[in-house]
Amino acid sequence: MKNKKLVFLLLPLACAVWGVVMYRIMQAFDNSSDQVDVEQQEIPKAIVTEKVLPDTFSLMLGYKDPFLNGVRKDPPVIFQPISLPPKSAPVVKSNTSPESAVAPEWPQVEYMGLIENKVQRTKVAMVSIGGVHHLLQEGQVVKRVRVLEVMKDSMKVSFGKEVKCISLHKNTQ
Repeated sequence: MKNKKLVFLLLPLACAVWGVVMYRIMQAFDNSSDQVDVEQQEIPKAIVTEKVLPDTFSLMLGYKDPFLNGVRKDPPVIFQPISLPPKSAPVVKSNTSPESAVAPEWPQVEYMGLIENKVQRTKVAMVSIGGVHHLLQEGQVVKRVRVLEVMKDSMKVSFGKEVKCISLHKNTQ
């Protein structure tokens, strides 16, 4: 008797739940004119009134070095981007004779190391010219110093018509 009352109670409840499920499925696939196309609606355009300000912060790099247990003694190394040399340099003629011309003085050039890409077979030298660090490939010129050849322990550079071989600078700290 108890089970009969429970069946009469749960059977209409189950039918109601399935009816709601079927109604929602039919409503989802109904292609009536109640739907509005997105193309017909006018979408209001957003008006941006905020002015974006550039970042005005600077990095403070005077932190302790976790490996040396001390404050960094050298200023941080800043590599500047290098523009590629032009394909044809303009020819400048001077009225002075070659004997009277004074050879310009070499800037301070230090070879700091080598970065080698074995896949592309390119070598990039880390060079300090006049205290400014540069990344240079063979053939590039910075401050009239041309990199001729880069090797693991040294590099060959030219300044004017002079050629020098500069060995690797060992940084002792």
